[in-house]
Amino acid sequence: MYIPAIASTTLYIIRLASKDILPDYLCWYLNQPSVMAAMKAQQVDTGTPLIHKQVIEDFEVPVPNIDTQRKIVELAKLQTREKELYLAIAEKRQLITNQLIMNKLNK
Repeated sequence: MYIPAIASTTLYIIRLASKDILPDYLCWYLNQPSVMAAMKAQQVDTGTPLIHKQVIEDFEVPVPNIDTQRKIVELAKLQTREKELYLAIAEKRQLITNQLIMNKLNK
């Protein structure tokens, strides 16, 4: 699918200069609500919200050993899957409940 778009001039690409941090771990960490709130607090509002490059460069990320990072990433994936399953169960439960009600109404 093609969606026409233009990258912002303030798009920052983060490249890992070390093999000591897994990209998935960094992604997980940066998407944590507390980290996002800290970044948002540094945001400059000039019509379009902007975080200066220096803020990102100075941001410190705790880096546990690779094994711990892998476990964190795996746990995050399991949490996502759990949430998907809970939503699927809730949908099925609602369908069943609604069908039972409709069956009672139609008798």
